[in-house]
Amino acid sequence: MLIDPGPPPGGDPARHLQLTHARGDLLTGLPSGGYGAKACPVGRTARVPAWRILADEESLAPLFG
Repeated sequence: MLIDPGPPPGGDPARHLQLTHARGDLLTGLPSGGYGAKACPVGRTARVPAWRILADEESLAPLFG
């Protein structure tokens, strides 16, 4: 899961989104890891805007349902 804080002030939002998706594509096939993660290759990535995480748990439900 990629947490997207958004483009920097004065940055191009379209370019930021393009780079974020490209970064997600680079993760596919790499081994997962980290606290609580299953040891297996990354099969897909999901971009989550930071505001969605901060909003509430219900706004994240569609991502995991």
